[in-house]
This record gives sequence, structure tokens and C-alpha cells, in this order.
Amino acid sequence: MFQSLLSLLSAVILTIANIFPMQIPTVPEKGDPIIESAPTLGEYQTADRIEGVNSSVFYIKRPMGESLKEVNASDFGMNTQSGDNYASFCKAIEYCKEHPNTRLKIDGGTYFFKSDKTIGISGLQNVLIDCDNAVFVFEHDKYFHISNCDSLEIKGLSVDWNRSKSRLGSLVKIKNASKNNRTLELEFTELQNVSEDIPIMALTQYDADTLTPGAKAECKEVYVYSRPEMIERIEKTDSNVLKITHDGSFDKFENGDVFMLRHYVYGGNVFYLGGESENVTFNDVSIYSAAGMCYLMGGKASHFQIINSYIGLAPGKENEQRISATADAVHIAGTKGFFRIDGCDFSFMGDDALNVHDNVLYVSQRLGDSTVRAYGSSDVLFAGDSVKFKTSGYKDLDGTAKIKSAYHDGEQNVIEFSSALPEDIVEGTILYNADTDSGNYVVTNNYFHENRARALLLQSDNGLCKNNRFYKIMGPAIRAVVDIIPGSWCEGTGVNNLEISGNVFEMCSYSDWGEVITLSTNINSKKADVPIFSNIKISGNTFINMSSRLIKAENTAGMEVVGNTVINDMFYPSMNFDRGRIVLGNHCGNIKIDGNKWKKSPYMFFPDFVKMKDVKAIVQAGK
Repeated sequence: MFQSLLSLLSAVILTIANIFPMQIPTVPEKGDPIIESAPTLGEYQTADRIEGVNSSVFYIKRPMGESLKEVNASDFGMNTQSGDNYASFCKAIEYCKEHPNTRLKIDGGTYFFKSDKTIGISGLQNVLIDCDNAVFVFEHDKYFHISNCDSLEIKGLSVDWNRSKSRLGSLVKIKNASKNNRTLELEFTELQNVSEDIPIMALTQYDADTLTPGAKAECKEVYVYSRPEMIERIEKTDSNVLKITHDGSFDKFENGDVFMLRHYVYGGNVFYLGGESENVTFNDVSIYSAAGMCYLMGGKASHFQIINSYIGLAPGKENEQRISATADAVHIAGTKGFFRIDGCDFSFMGDDALNVHDNVLYVSQRLGDSTVRAYGSSDVLFAGDSVKFKTSGYKDLDGTAKIKSAYHDGEQNVIEFSSALPEDIVEGTILYNADTDSGNYVVTNNYFHENRARALLLQSDNGLCKNNRFYKIMGPAIRAVVDIIPGSWCEGTGVNNLEISGNVFEMCSYSDWGEVITLSTNINSKKADVPIFSNIKISGNTFINMSSRLIKAENTAGMEVVGNTVINDMFYPSMNFDRGRIVLGNHCGNIKIDGNKWKKSPYMFFPDFVKMKDVKAIVQAGK
């Protein structure tokens, strides 16, 4: 019924548009698919052929393990009986650097690392680090820094944290909460004794019954690390209980609430990949604990993949620590893209499963003809690179400029260009590196579940998200966003050509934290003035028991929502009247909604009625 009404309404709108011309957003071209030629392989190499969105093809080269010359890490002193294997492992890596075409064999067992120095993996060519399910246990947040490598594979490695030395996070239950006195007690339910100086960095509400991130229809969080003064006093009232006196920031916490208290948030990242590395594979890698992100990709790396890998609670030790990474599982920015995540299982992170984007910077001050001060990351600016500009409303500005130098100046960056800038480069202008592009990615056959925040933040072009399962994500399962908050983060250049198909979304936005899929903008607390998401296809997915809206889109030109199935047969406390609905915001156009099925349910009101702020949005609906 609704599809017929939508088609009729579309026809009426088209008639009106012919009489009274309407500004309907133009849909950008997808561009020709990128089809790489099969690479020339050396004697000791193979390559994975990867098919992406819009029939694109790219390749990732890998070392061919059976043909490589083998050396055992024990020859360099690595030993499961050693208290610190840092020096021995570094010797083994140096050997591999000097001897390309090597298979470094690490025998199974547990290896301890207590050094506070980062493990550098640089200049390796055609090397397989074959770990045979070895476990590397760290007690400092100094892990692996990979740079200038080509055709490198890390296989069969597990990474854990030495909990006997310190903890990454602890479950706490709220007791004796008093708004009048602004006090409450934290009972550390996993510990018998706790010190008053244990780090209190962030608290995120957990489900009290399942001990998983996010309570049903509730989202209570406090980020102490961003404003430590919110805690005025800490007192120990029992062996495992701390009394907190605060400034009101904890007023919403109630007796019986359960929280994950993170002792680390943005600590060291297990694997940093940069230095223009390419053809790097992480295969069958398990990360049980990380004091920061599990993977951080940057530095113009390209052609990399994470396959058949795991991020989650350590098997058999699930009750020792109910958090895996204290931040993102995978964070990708400032790369040259072409990557794959396939066949993986990610859960219990303190932040997103995957965030892929390119960084932007927000101009706070023009310092001269060729120099600006700007908020944002300086790690994505390289001398000689080209920069493009946008207005504060995200409209393109003409011209490019070459970076002469860039350095961090307190909370901001000072960027000097090789020539004078146009006069319209002023406060509020947005700039980004035109020589980096983290797009062209494939996310397939994965299981994302039970983590804080979102599953996927997809903020770069040419993405394929197919045949994944999303379960009990605290917030939206997929979010495409341009999010520019000067002084905090500046992410996203828009998304063109994204396919989301054949996925199962179940109990996503569990904490009633928005829609299952969202496309939105936030530029210094304002919306963009133009569409910046385009050629979005959401098809053949199954959505089960979401808390609120199915999809929300704004600033979107060209989107298909076709052939999806929506089921809401579970009671939800919020009883949101938008549950299961599609909401279209401003600056939308050329939207097609057709062939979707909403299963009848008393818990879903008017689900197939599209809610919209802009009538132009459905000009092509139902066609």
C-alpha cells in the first residue's frame, strides 16, 4: 500500500517540479571502477584478488610461506621462560630486514614483553612472521610500529595484557549514590582489593545481566580523562570499594547500575601501520587486550588486510576482564586505501569496530598570505602534498595549495604553503590533504558484536559492506558522517559509492543511541549546506529488533533502500514511534525506496511511512 502511495506522491511532486522548478540535488558520478592489473609476482610471492564495490578489483601481495627460507626465533634468544623477549624479537626482526624472502617461525607458547620500548618492524620485504598460535603478553602499552614494509604477513599471533601487573578495565557496581551530597561508591566486583590511586579514565554503562557494553535503552557515560576535575575526592571505604565525591557529573548514576571503568583509553596501539607500507596482511591474529586501539593505519599505507582474525575476550578468561580494546578495534586515516577486512570476529571494544576516514582541518586563524592556524591532526600533513579547501558549509572552493611545512602548536597546527592563498581562505574554512585517500575498501563476512559506540564508521569513498552480522551494538551499526569538532576531532570528507548489502543487523542501537544506519553531518555544531553522501545502496539486508529508526539520512544525493526486511517483535522500553522507520533530513534528493518488507508487529508503529523534512527527497521514490 505504502509503496503505491509513495509512487503517486512522487508523480505529483514531479508535476509540481515542472510547473514550479525545484532545486533537486545532483547525484555525482560514481566514476569508473578501479580495476588493477594482476601484479607481477616474484618467486616467493602470491597475491589475493579482491573484488570491491561497483565491480572494482585490487590485489594484495603476500609472501609464499612454503617457498621461503625458514629461521626460528629461538635462534635469536626468544624463550617462553624469559621475563622479557623484547631484545630477542628485535634481533629476529633485524635479521629478516637483512634477509628478504624469510619465514620467521615462532614456536607456540607464551612470551612475555616487559620493555617500555616500541617494537620497530621496518624495511621488511617478502617476510612471513609465522607464530603458530604464540601469545605475546605485554605489560606496557608499547607494541608494534610497522613502516616501509612490502609483502609482509603476520600469521597466527595472539596478543594479551599482563593483568597481574595492571588492569585495562574493571567492572564496578554503583552503591550509596547521593545526588544531594554528590557522592557514590564504586564496588569493584572482579577484585578483592583495590587501591585509591587506580586510574579512573572513563565509565560506560554495561548491561547488568549480561555484562556486555550498553544497557537496554540507556546510555550513561562519563569521560573523566577529558575533565579530571569532575572528581573532587576519592576515599577507600572497603577493601574493594571507592567513594567518589564529584561535581555533579555522576548525578545520573543509580544504585545497582553496572559500569565498565576504563583505566586506559587512548594508550598505545597494538599495530601501527604506516611509513608508506604496502601489501601487509594480518592473518589469524587474535587480540585479547589492548591499552588503546588494536590497529591504527596511517602514514600513506596502502593495500593491506585483516583476515580470519579475532578481537575479543580471551577464551577461558572471559570473567577476568570484560573489555578487549580500550578504544577502536581498527582505525584507518591518512592512508592511500585499498584494504580488506574479511572473516573476522570483533567484540567488547571500548569504541568503534572500524573507523575509516580521511582527516580534515578547521582553520581558526589566517596568519598571513600563505599561513594558517588550524584544528586537526598534523600527522596527515606532509611537505609537498596538495591541499584542497571547502567552506564552513562544505562547499568546494576552487584551487589547491602545496604544503611547505606543518607543525603542531599547542592544541592546533601551523601550516605554511608554498604560495599565497586565495582571499576566501578564512576562519571556518576546511582543508584536507588531496594526496591521501583511505577509500576503496571491502568489509565482508565479519561478526561485529557487543561493543561500545558504533560498529562501522564508513567515511571514505568506494566501500563494500556485505554479508556481515551485527549484533547488540550499543549505538548505530553503520554511520557515515562528516564530524568536525574543533579541539576534539575533525573526520570525514564525505562518502560517494557505498554498498551495504546482505547483512544481518540484530538489536543494534541497543542503548537507544540513534538509528541502525545513519548518514549525518556535524560541522562545528552545524549541518552541511550541500549533499556530501551520494550513490548509497542499502539492499537485501535483514534488520531485527532495533530500538528506534531504521535509517536516517541527511545531506544525501542518490540513495537506494530496496529489498530489505524489517522485524521488530521484541518489546522495547522507549516505545519510540519512529521505530523501524526511514527518516530523510535536509539536502536530500533522488532517493529510491522500494520493495522493502516490514513484518507486522504491535511494537512497531507506522514503520513504512517515510518521515522527511524535505519533499524533494522522494522525487524518485518507488521507481
